[in-house]
Amino acid sequence: MSTAIVTGASRGIGRAIAERLTADGYTVIGTYAHNEAAAAEVAGATGATMHRVDFTAVDALSDFVDQLAGTPIDVLVNNAGIFEYEDFDEFDMDLWRRVMRVNLDAVVELATAVSPRFNRGGSIVNISSLDGFVAAYDSMSYAAGKAALINLTQSLAVNLAPRGVRVNAIAPGWIVTDMNADTDTSAAAKWTPLGREGEPSEIASVVSFFCSTDASFVTGQTLVVDGGEGLVDPIIKLDSDRLRAERD
Repeated sequence: MSTAIVTGASRGIGRAIAERLTADGYTVIGTYAHNEAAAAEVAGATGATMHRVDFTAVDALSDFVDQLAGTPIDVLVNNAGIFEYEDFDEFDMDLWRRVMRVNLDAVVELATAVSPRFNRGGSIVNISSLDGFVAAYDSMSYAAGKAALINLTQSLAVNLAPRGVRVNAIAPGWIVTDMNADTDTSAAAKWTPLGREGEPSEIASVVSFFCSTDASFVTGQTLVVDGGEGLVDPIIKLDSDRLRAERD
């Protein structure tokens, strides 16, 4: 049976990915940061083996890799991530380093550490964000990390291609998860052509595609999954709404 590692698998997008890959026939090895109860739920629902890994700690990642010794890998989904608001006028470099540590450094460390154990035909999928394509106000560390992850995906793709391992990324738009619990996302539907936020299962479906033989000639790509949100210029949209209202 094929084996998939899914980081940040206890909730939201990560949980949906673990569930989908289990349904696809993978044995899932998941990680979680703090919520042991949520991790236990995922383990019970999917049969996944869940490991507590705090990616802010360098030793924790290396310990996790050691626990994988001898395990052939077919899929790695780098989903674990953190988001923190910043005060630009009192910028905290420790916050910047913490976000980068989880959202970028841990990705390259884990990918390079397990790459020798990948079976040919394997797949790495990095979960980036639409934020990686736009400017940030109070979350520069998050946006910069997600932008760098897009380039890292390309670099990993060319370096791992000779081993038969493909590397792609997904850039979600607004997805209904508890990461957004403190953010008013009610306007997302207004700016998204499809008229709604996305569901975690819709990101998991794209992960499933990237890991399948249907994507056997796809590598180094970032697929934006945002319902068309990134296509919209707010000023043009408001002007269009005004003109339509006048015609009606």
